[in-house]
Amino acid sequence: SSITAYDTATWEMSKKFFAPSVNLNNAHNFWGDKDGKYIYANNWFSNKMTVLDRETGAVLRNVEVGPSPSHVLTRPNNDNLIIPNNGGNRIVELDPGGHKVIKSYLTQAPGQDPAFPHAHWVSYDGKYVVTPNSNESQVSIFDLDVPTMVKPQSGGFPVASSMTNDGKRSYTSNLLDHTV
Repeated sequence: SSITAYDTATWEMSKKFFAPSVNLNNAHNFWGDKDGKYIYANNWFSNKMTVLDRETGAVLRNVEVGPSPSHVLTRPNNDNLIIPNNGGNRIVELDPGGHKVIKSYLTQAPGQDPAFPHAHWVSYDGKYVVTPNSNESQVSIFDLDVPTMVKPQSGGFPVASSMTNDGKRSYTSNLLDHTV
């Protein structure tokens, strides 16, 4: 995998980052910190998330976050990272800058079928996280301040979520029944 940057004024490629020293293993989703210093890249066919310098592409660290980390977003209120472990049936929270896992939240209760959380969304205030659970017809909605989780029905094979700017509604796309 590689990371490509474009100049949005010209739509010309401005940078191309390769990280052969860490083997970006299906770098599935990228995100940046609030100050624009880092690029966070999950390695979906691995158990690691790679932190790169946004200007140079230098690998700063490779952090073990759990099996099949699919996507990454930050909590706007504190810049902590939230990463679903598609293969680990949980989301993990890392400190700002992505140095270490500080919390873990299961996407299903013990004994329930694996959820396989995927393309999540974090609310504007960093309080709520919604994960589409692609192995279920449900989503997990977390209140990270408590922490608690509820699991309403969604649709066939939910794969991606988003949320309104005010955090009052969340939308999940359901691949197999073509609904939102």
